[in-house]
Amino acid sequence: MQSAPWIVLLKKLPVEQHNQLVLVTTSGIEMAIQTVLVLEGECLVFKGRVSGCQDAGRLFYVPYDRIEFVGFSRVVTEEEFKTWYGDNSTVGGNGSNGANGQSSSTGVGTRTPVPNRAALLERIRTRPSSPGT
Repeated sequence: MQSAPWIVLLKKLPVEQHNQLVLVTTSGIEMAIQTVLVLEGECLVFKGRVSGCQDAGRLFYVPYDRIEFVGFSRVVTEEEFKTWYGDNSTVGGNGSNGANGQSSSTGVGTRTPVPNRAALLERIRTRPSSPGT
């Protein structure tokens, strides 16, 4: 991914959320971000640590085209996401592209609907337990 999309995505996040981000490079190195210092240019500059290491506060320069993904090390609520990125997304609530999970350009199904996590947990909790299972 080029630098512009990463910069746009990261700028929408509140600064106080940066210390909960995890970055993985295309070579598989996972880094915990503490503070993002520079978003502009061709490199993301941040203080952090390599995951699995306790040497915090190291300075990293990671080229945007070497970032595989950036994610949170905690659960993010739907309300938080809508606050950061707005409620105008084109993806439905279940993660599908459109009403029946079909891509609008090809008409071919691309994803199956994701089950509602809360509903699954409720089914598990209310299921009768027997000693043999």
